[in-house]
Amino acid sequence: MADAIAMLDYRFDPLVAEWFKGKFGVPTEPQREGWKAIGSSETS
Repeated sequence: MADAIAMLDYRFDPLVAEWFKGKFGVPTEPQREGWKAIGSSETS
């Protein structure tokens, strides 16, 4: 779970990361994997 929070802080603007954490808590596994792919310009 700490890795998921760290990913939010690393990949998103601080305001977006705080909003996400306040609204949803931690990202799901599909979200985490999707964000990795998007960040590295992979396609699905």
